[in-house]
Formats: sequence, structure tokens, C-alpha cells
Amino acid sequence: MPRIQLVCQNPRCLKVFSIYPAWLKKGGGKYCSQRCHYGTDERNFWNKVNKTATCWLWIGATDRKGYGQFHARGQSVRAHLYSWRLHYGPAPQGLLVCHNCPGGDNPACVNPAHLWLGTNAENIADAKKKHRFKHGIAHRSAKLTVPQVYEIRALQGVLTSTATGARYRVASGTVVNIWSRKTWWHLSELPTPPWTR
Repeated sequence: MPRIQLVCQNPRCLKVFSIYPAWLKKGGGKYCSQRCHYGTDERNFWNKVNKTATCWLWIGATDRKGYGQFHARGQSVRAHLYSWRLHYGPAPQGLLVCHNCPGGDNPACVNPAHLWLGTNAENIADAKKKHRFKHGIAHRSAKLTVPQVYEIRALQGVLTSTATGARYRVASGTVVNIWSRKTWWHLSELPTPPWTR
């Protein structure tokens, strides 16, 4: 079946392309590609941004953590990463684009002034400093209470990690992490016993 030659109706393109006549009946034939039909990725991006006095809020699709999701060149990318790329170029290998919003970090924010580059360790340290991590009894997988953690800390050097874990029904690795402050790091050192005050 012969094709029909048409001109793309996007004023920035005006490329000559060909389609089958049946596509005209289905409403096709106006644009040479989806990019010309829907516009450039950059224009589509800005159509989904609401610039407020501080944060530039993403009003498009978001993931379960609240980060904006954007499709650019057929691939899904987080909206704040795309904003960084638009303003500063690609992020260097091994660095993350992190938030530092004045009113508290907002995952939907795409304001380049509120974004910074950091390593994974720096991003985690920043989240801990801003109390964005659920820790202790607020964590969904917590099996211990605060008094039990203090008891486990007090048993360091008295019992082995295996014996301590068996006593509190947790793995010995959990006990080692408590002793080394990898977990329950937010708790202060052992409280002063009342009889020594």
C-alpha cells in the first residue's frame, strides 16, 4: 500500500514524513513523532512544576516516597534529578542529588537552589541530622524496647553476643550492632543509676 507524504505540523519541525492512508482515518498524520506531538521533554517538565515562593513543587506523578517521576527520552527519571540535569548538567558518577529545602526537605521539590550533590554516606548523615530516619521503636522492624537496649548495652563484656541475643530473642549480629552503635545510635549512653545521683 502506498504511503502519503505529509509535513509535520509542529512549527519548529516541519519535517516531511510518510504514513499509510489508514492512519489518517484514525486521526494520525499531524506530527512526525510523539516528541513533536507532545512537545520537548523540557517543555513537558515545566508544565508539571508549580513554582511557589520557596520550593518548586512537582505536580505530576510521584513514587511512594513522594519523589516526582518524569519520563524523558522514553525513560523514567526522578523529577529533581532531571531538574539538576537541566540546570547544572549530569551528576558526576557516584554522587547523589540531595535536597536541602528551607522549610524541611521536600521530595517533590525541583528547585535547583534546594539541591546539592553528595555521596550516599553524606546523604544518610544529612537525613539522620534532620531526623528523617525512623529509628528505635518507631522503625517497622524494631523488636526491642528502649530499656532492653540499655540492658543489652550493659551486658557488653559480661556475656557473649550469642548469649545476649538468646536472652532477648534477637540475632547475635543485632547485639553486636547495638554494642557498636550502628543501630539505636540515637540513644544516649547508659543512664546514670538513681543510687549514684
